[in-house]
Amino acid sequence: MTGQAASDSAGQAPRGAAASDQLVVYRVGRVVKGIDVVTGAISRLVTTDATPIGLSLEGSRLAWAENVRGQGTIRAVFLRGRG
Repeated sequence: MTGQAASDSAGQAPRGAAASDQLVVYRVGRVVKGIDVVTGAISRLVTTDATPIGLSLEGSRLAWAENVRGQGTIRAVFLRGRG
């Protein structure tokens, strides 16, 4: 370790993580990415309309909140073969 914060390729630090026994999810800006805990493969899971707040991973359901133009919304997607 160099003492520097981990960052995404765009130079933004990952934020807001959630995990299951198979997947770790985090956001970088409006993009939610996942790391497969077995293979270490990183994939883009979803690009949100606004900065996601409060990532939650329960089984294969990934949920978060968004605030678009002053309107709070809860969003969720089901991840095939993950979670």
